[in-house]
Amino acid sequence: MDWDSFRTDRKRLGRPFVVAHRGAQTEEPENTWASFGRAIEQGADVLETDLRFSADDQIVLFHDPTLDRMTDGQGPLNQYTVAELKKRNTRAPGG
Repeated sequence: MDWDSFRTDRKRLGRPFVVAHRGAQTEEPENTWASFGRAIEQGADVLETDLRFSADDQIVLFHDPTLDRMTDGQGPLNQYTVAELKKRNTRAPGG
């Protein structure tokens, strides 16, 4: 989307865009399908996520540079392959 399209759509809506940064992160683990789905249910117009690269150069959705805060893993995300990352469990908000 370019700025002209943004302005046109915003004017058409008659209200600011609702942007869900990392999804509905206060209700579901951030940057997960559940979090994005919940944000859409709540009326989000835009989903914003963070992209990182795994050890095997695959793009993954994850905010932090390490796994520590949001998973049961530890250390830098970019030191794990996608297969290894899929074995990790995400934490619930505040958990």
